[in-house]
Amino acid sequence: MSKILKRLVSGGGIGFGLGLFALWTSYLFPAPFNALEARLWDIRCRLHAPPPEAPPVEDIVIVDIDSRSLYKLGRYRQWPRSYHAKLIDRLSEDGALAVAFDVLFIDPDRLPDEDSSLVRATRRAGNVLHSLIFPEVDSLNFLYEMEQDPYLLLNPSSSYLIPDAPFPLRRRAEGPFPALAEAAEGLGFVDIFPDPDGVVRSVPLFVRFLDRCYATLGLKVFLDLTGITSGDIELLPGRIAFSLPDGPLEVPVDSEGRMIVNYRGGFRSFRYISYYDVLKGRVPEGLFRDKIVLVGSSAPGLMDLRSTPLSPKFPGVEIHANVLYDLLSGRFFRTLGKGGSFVLAAFAALASGLSASALRPPWGTLGTLACFGVLLYLGFLPSFYRGIWMPIVRPIWTGTVAYMGSFAYRFLTEEREKRRIKEAFGTYVSPVVVDQLLSHPELAELGGRRTVLTVLFSDLADFTPISEDMDPEELVAFLNEYLTEMTEVVLRHEGTVDKFEGDAIMAFFGAPLPIPDHPARAVKAAMEMRRSLDSLRKRWAEEGKPQVRMRIGLNTGDVVVGNMGSHKKMDYTVIGDAVNLAARLEGVNKVYRTEILMSQSTYESSGIKAREIDIVRVKGKARAVRIYEPSEGLLPEVIRTYEEGLKLYRERKWDEAASAFAEVLSLSPGDGPASVMRERCLTFLRNPPPQDWDGVWELVQK
Repeated sequence: MSKILKRLVSGGGIGFGLGLFALWTSYLFPAPFNALEARLWDIRCRLHAPPPEAPPVEDIVIVDIDSRSLYKLGRYRQWPRSYHAKLIDRLSEDGALAVAFDVLFIDPDRLPDEDSSLVRATRRAGNVLHSLIFPEVDSLNFLYEMEQDPYLLLNPSSSYLIPDAPFPLRRRAEGPFPALAEAAEGLGFVDIFPDPDGVVRSVPLFVRFLDRCYATLGLKVFLDLTGITSGDIELLPGRIAFSLPDGPLEVPVDSEGRMIVNYRGGFRSFRYISYYDVLKGRVPEGLFRDKIVLVGSSAPGLMDLRSTPLSPKFPGVEIHANVLYDLLSGRFFRTLGKGGSFVLAAFAALASGLSASALRPPWGTLGTLACFGVLLYLGFLPSFYRGIWMPIVRPIWTGTVAYMGSFAYRFLTEEREKRRIKEAFGTYVSPVVVDQLLSHPELAELGGRRTVLTVLFSDLADFTPISEDMDPEELVAFLNEYLTEMTEVVLRHEGTVDKFEGDAIMAFFGAPLPIPDHPARAVKAAMEMRRSLDSLRKRWAEEGKPQVRMRIGLNTGDVVVGNMGSHKKMDYTVIGDAVNLAARLEGVNKVYRTEILMSQSTYESSGIKAREIDIVRVKGKARAVRIYEPSEGLLPEVIRTYEEGLKLYRERKWDEAASAFAEVLSLSPGDGPASVMRERCLTFLRNPPPQDWDGVWELVQK
């Protein structure tokens, strides 16, 4: 398994597991998650709400006991019930399809005639529904649990027999006084069931009372208009089905039978008419014909204002109007469901975990945020348009925890990897290279790769006899000073120090990170090492320390480079025939009395000016190689004259060649290669090489 795949599996798996754990904890402590989800739902509702200037719904009319009606007719508690009777008569005469009162008539009036007029008007109209409520049992205030349903016999069609109903259970009912309850077309409850934060986002379609179920007022109007009875109601998983002539109507509900209210809009999304204007006959004739009328109040003093996603002060009667409108239009919202919510949260955890594992900061963070952006987009737009309440908070919560877990795992493993890389490379590559390796840790893995590098070997000439005259402590201090200085030079040129063997140094250029100009860097490093040694020699002369000289061999070629060894102990090194040639060239310096020699491949790829010294065949190699010396510090006449001598030498013109090399020595008395080649020419004058001689000098020692 590759390292990247392993990191994805490990980091992504850890993030995914932590995300699922976070999802589980969110169900253990649901309150903050549900509250935040509800707030985001409110934002969605407001975002998609029609503008205030949008025309109101005309098929459902709200007769509003508004502030104007209270001003004209006096305090509501002082209104005679004959007002309501007269209102019913006017609505009935105008052809209202149904009239539903979000007004309670619990206790009989002190004037029996007032009650009688309301009962007679209700019975005459034949389409009036009245309200009941289900208060909590409160024995301290003498509100005890009821053992019998007072409305079952008075208005039997208002309750429904629904086996195994999941709806809220209530143990006490209060509604119209008996005569009015008996005269009503039906009874619907007007209790409001807000969420814990006080906002009404859903309503239970039914409430259980003893062995029967009562419908909320809006639903009751719908059931009576469509003629639905108990036998036409079926409970299905996640929905309630109502049998209609043209097919079943399925209403999505939660586990308590609550329907999400799809609010038509804000306050006054339905046609509002002042109670006073209707009572006084100040509305056009036929305004209510074939329309459903709900009677309620928007006046603040009557305490029927609720908080909804679209408004903090929303008349309760308009909530019932919205429920009725949703049922008539089939406009429903449904939640995604536990299975879908789990899949969504698991996807967010997986995507965030993989993003943190696969992408480096800040791209991993941006990837996770992009995932969250997609969730927000889907939750706010497509899903809302399709009538789906898609959860957002829990998926983002699980995704956040998954991202943090994967990021923490990656951080810890990468920090461990960085420490390993620093420990492995910090002592033999430059800090710049280490920093780059930390960004590409795959380059530091166990194993080799084939590439072209430039290898450098250096050694001190005749150091063994010098070291024998030094105390061990003095020798160690001397070597440390020398090796430290040379190592700094290599690192400055972004080379890698492979190893030290006594006074010898092996380094290479072009790995672990690719460096296109590694031959030039290697040659420049060699020349700077020579200059640095010259500076050390001056100081050592003043301190009475030994005077040493350096030999350096350089070669560029194919090698295998990498960490080699075991997982517990490995060295970053190079192997290959090109490495051996560099080591041999270091020794060739002894033959030509030079300090730096490079192969033809290094010379041609480095672009550094140099003079060709000779063609040699080193010990153990069948192939001959041209060797070059950097021309740093050499006069142009020296280089030109040496090249002429080398040309004559290869043409077997020994006498002329010797003269040319002698001229080089006159220009540069200490020139080692010229001295060696002159001596060789004089030797060939006495003992010429065979006729098939190819100009290659055979080296018999390393």
